Amino acid sequence: VAAVLYGLTVFLRSPWLRQMVLVPLLPAIQFYHGSPINNYLSIAALYGLVAKNKSLHPFTRSIGAQASTLMMVQFPANFLLQFFGAAPGPIANL
Repeated sequence: VAAVLYGLTVFLRSPWLRQMVLVPLLPAIQFYHGSPINNYLSIAALYGLVAKNKSLHPFTRSIGAQASTLMMVQFPANFLLQFFGAAPGPIANL
């Protein structure tokens, strides 16, 4: 459960939701957060296997392209969050 960064309280409040959604996805979540290179591999796999696959429906391909783009945009935000999270109190309160 600690691998889910956002929405953790929803899973903690609902045992049924945790059992039905989080438990089957736990190996994928652990792989994604297991190593920093796994993030890049996941984005490359999503982009190459879904967004550029001409045999899939165009809607599915566009959702895959949007998801991979949003994942790439999330990297700088996560870096800044880690930077300010490790900062002393007066710097983090700016």
